[in-house]
Amino acid sequence: MRNNMEYFLSMDIIRVYAVFLIVLLHVSAPVLYAFSPIQNSMWWIGNAFDSFARAGVPLFFMISGLLVLGNYKRENINEFIRKRVKKVVIPLVAWSCIFFLWRIYFHNDVITINGIFRQFLEGSVYYHLWFLYPLISLYIAVPIVYPIFERNPGLIRYFTLFWFLFVSISALVRKMFGFSIFFGSELFTPFIGFFVIGYAMRKESKKLKKGVVIALGVLAYIVTVLGTFYLTRNLGEIDEFFYGYTSINVVVLSVCTFAIMRNAKWEFLSNKSKGFISKVKDLSFGVFLIHPIVIDVLFIKVLGRQIYETGVSPLISIPFATMVVFLVSAMLTLFLKKIPRIREII
Repeated sequence: MRNNMEYFLSMDIIRVYAVFLIVLLHVSAPVLYAFSPIQNSMWWIGNAFDSFARAGVPLFFMISGLLVLGNYKRENINEFIRKRVKKVVIPLVAWSCIFFLWRIYFHNDVITINGIFRQFLEGSVYYHLWFLYPLISLYIAVPIVYPIFERNPGLIRYFTLFWFLFVSISALVRKMFGFSIFFGSELFTPFIGFFVIGYAMRKESKKLKKGVVIALGVLAYIVTVLGTFYLTRNLGEIDEFFYGYTSINVVVLSVCTFAIMRNAKWEFLSNKSKGFISKVKDLSFGVFLIHPIVIDVLFIKVLGRQIYETGVSPLISIPFATMVVFLVSAMLTLFLKKIPRIREII
């Protein structure tokens, strides 16, 4: 019983942390791009925070893989897809409408009817909603993938190895040498690897040596920071290759972060702290959906300037603004969840 409680607590903490990293990414990005190509310490600070936050999205996919694949039972496929996809499709449609209106009335964007349908289908309504599209696809794939791995657990390592080869290593080869490894590339979607890795980490994470995992995670972070610097300096403008979610360095950083937090002993937390984390976890999806609106209002309406124009070092302003955006988004989500119809989309 205690092991189950620790298991769910670690999942709650990872989920909250993943959302926090996503907010951090969107708060820090303007600093990085405002001072690109590399100009001064402001760029380095933006790069350091941006690199650190890149694990957020992969952590979300790994959590989904562990919880969805790990708890999937042989149930009616239509019922499974209906329940899972409904939880994502309805919020996607609703928040796409909200952000279309937000762009029209807050940002004064001009959007045609044709543009509305095209952007919705392309996943380009707003900069964060793209995440829900591959998540829906992965949910649909669960009834197909799960029976294969259940009957042949050894295939999980085989699958993740070839996903890493044809997605991550293939991208590095293309970047370095200018050609693509064509065979095998169409077998794997970019994010299914994280989904399956999350499922595998249910048991495999306990076998990993903590010291090695920490060292690899730190090394991957350093590669992200310095690799982005090197490519940006040579290109003369920001080069995001090492920021890619499926780049070798971000994959390693994300998996190491997941393993460390999954295996951490959280018994030092008080019952009140654990209860608080559980409540924040319930708000995490809403924070993810609503935080761009909070960022817009904070920097455009309240401050009337970007974060790098406040006169405060981004070393302080970025984490502070991230916490403000996260807390305000959480409070708005808590309020909206009390409204009967609204709670279904948040």
